[in-house]
Amino acid sequence: MKHLNSIFMLILLIFFGGIMTAQEEKKDEKTKELTVSAEVRARTEYVHGIKSPVPEFLIQDNYKTTPSLFTSQRTSLNFDYKADRVKFGAQFRDVRNWGDDKQLTANEASSLSVHQAWAEVFFTKEISLKAGRMELSYDDQRILGAVNWTQQARSHDLALFKYEGALKVHLGIAYHGGPFAGADAYKAMQFLWINGKEGDFGYSLLALNNGKTENGIWADFTDPLAPIFTGVTESNAYSQIAGGRFTYKVGALSLALNAYYQAGKKAANWVDPKSLPSGVTAADFNLAEKAGQGQKISAYNFALDAMYKVSDNFKAGLGFEMLSGNDLTDGNRTDENAFAPLYGTNHKFNGWMDYFYVGNHGSSVGLQDINLKIIYNNGPFFVKLIPHYFMPAGKGTYIDIYGDDYDTEINPGKFFVHLYNEICYCYTVNTDINVKNFIAELVKRYNITDDDYILKDEQADQSNFKKIDYVASQYFIKLKDRLLIEVQNHKIVFWYSPKIDFAEITKTFELIKRSKRRKQHNRKFYMIAASTHSEFGFFLQEFDIKKIKVDINENYNDDFNNVHKIIETFLKTKNQNGLVLLHGKYGTGKTTYLRHTIANINKRFIFLPLDLMDAISSPNFLPFISEYKDSILILEDCEELLAPRETSRSGNNSLANLLNLGDGLLSDALSIKIICTFNAELKKIDKAILRKGRLVARYEFKELKVAKAQAISDKAGNSIKIEKPLTLAEIYNQDADDFSDMNNNKKLGF
Repeated sequence: MKHLNSIFMLILLIFFGGIMTAQEEKKDEKTKELTVSAEVRARTEYVHGIKSPVPEFLIQDNYKTTPSLFTSQRTSLNFDYKADRVKFGAQFRDVRNWGDDKQLTANEASSLSVHQAWAEVFFTKEISLKAGRMELSYDDQRILGAVNWTQQARSHDLALFKYEGALKVHLGIAYHGGPFAGADAYKAMQFLWINGKEGDFGYSLLALNNGKTENGIWADFTDPLAPIFTGVTESNAYSQIAGGRFTYKVGALSLALNAYYQAGKKAANWVDPKSLPSGVTAADFNLAEKAGQGQKISAYNFALDAMYKVSDNFKAGLGFEMLSGNDLTDGNRTDENAFAPLYGTNHKFNGWMDYFYVGNHGSSVGLQDINLKIIYNNGPFFVKLIPHYFMPAGKGTYIDIYGDDYDTEINPGKFFVHLYNEICYCYTVNTDINVKNFIAELVKRYNITDDDYILKDEQADQSNFKKIDYVASQYFIKLKDRLLIEVQNHKIVFWYSPKIDFAEITKTFELIKRSKRRKQHNRKFYMIAASTHSEFGFFLQEFDIKKIKVDINENYNDDFNNVHKIIETFLKTKNQNGLVLLHGKYGTGKTTYLRHTIANINKRFIFLPLDLMDAISSPNFLPFISEYKDSILILEDCEELLAPRETSRSGNNSLANLLNLGDGLLSDALSIKIICTFNAELKKIDKAILRKGRLVARYEFKELKVAKAQAISDKAGNSIKIEKPLTLAEIYNQDADDFSDMNNNKKLGF
């Protein structure tokens, strides 16, 4: 199938290119016409509960229940060209929400796209070939629609053969040879559409073949927790839809019937079981064992609509639609019985709140929809009321147990409702725990077995793949009937029925207390790192610092000795807070002095890297750093952080928090000592930092005077006579190559 598609598209392109060349040679000025049009469509939406109702008992950290109000805008520029037997169409489209982009923007959002770009050649008046990127909109758009309600709309890349006489016949062929993206993307697609009318009876027949890619995964599964992927083999799984739409009009009554059947195979990624280690199966990775093992599809769609024209302005109608679904009560089900409307305008059907088939409700219990239509149209005034009554088509209660359309993490609240068909309470404990120990305690207390794990997402330790990284792992466990627990490194969440006594929850508090991670950060050097698995989004990473001892009198100018004593006394004093500023040009010894200080003072030093300095303004940073009272916070090369707030676009909230740590209201409680180093001139620093009483010490490191520089050089065994002040870097690296000359004017060539 793949090779036939490739050969056909090659012949098509050669033939189509020849036709286009021939048409260009025939110039008939009377038949040429260029039309340029534009569209600006701004739409304001108030959204609350769209795609999924929002009951209060499902509120949780990542599940927004507050309404949103936004304005989106679609801007299109359209070009249409007609010649004797040729048509061209191009549509450039920009889609964005108001306020998404900066006022001074370089289109970072990349929202401008080529929505349509096609050419059509007419061989006769009735027969033509259209190729390129185009919208497909057929019949009532249940299977193929342009989805024009969305601002971006949908378009396809394909070739379309058309015959349009008394009978209309369209044959569409698409094959994507390169990368393709999107959950609804296909590798290959062909359809045949036949449309005709006999008096008051109209009919459309549609047959569609849809090819989705399934990947064969090749990997080294020596460590099942961290397989090393080595390659992918692509194959296609094909499904088909066949059926039609039939209409009949008699007097003021209009009837419409849709009937489609869906068959074929559902795409499923696979892995060769021979590559798996003993005791591990393809099912452990949610994979099939070879290509073509996806579920067999057997599904249908049926719809009947009746509309009666009461008057010129008023219509009323009744409709029924069924989309077949799966039996969720059958744990051994192997077939896929849920109908998928593929590339239709699904927003048009089953209610405009998009609860069904708009990026959701796939592979579910299907749907039965009884609806009443009441329409009033009086010129510019238009009212449409369509109440719906929904029922599942398959068995079982379907609840989307995932949070958002593209979320792959289980929504515990929804899962509880799905499991027990009742509302639940939620109780959260925020604390850093030793997850391994806590899980072990739960297993003992509640006799937990493998069947009680709803989710067991264990991540491999990056330093040793054979070990589990419990900080990054998460668990969702059934402790007992109607009592579930979610366990992460920094958070424990209980989901329980109102029938459960809260005393049952409090029984686990002692387990939490015993498993609480003890912070033992003593005389060591740490760097702050970001982590989504920690309580506040940060954690301390241990580092070894080269221990050095520096003779202050020998390596620094004489005026630094007194400043050094003040800094040393300040850092050693318990429960004292304040700021120390060390600045000066590169190579003058600021970092060397910090190494000396860390090696010789018995305190906890915490280094904040440049890429996290903005995190000081984060609401979670202050609670995080408050866990480490009486520590010394080091910020090296922090010119941007200390820049004047009037020149900062954001007002520099990070600096405000830093000053609050140094001598604000929080400083007395936290006793955090802060050392800031920078290379900029003092005048480029916010004046508030230099306020009298705020700084414990400030020192500008300069080149060593000639006498001191000569003494260090002589001691190092150098015979060079020093005639000007030098930095420590220059003195200790006299034999190193100098790469600082940026004004080398040597020329190459002639």
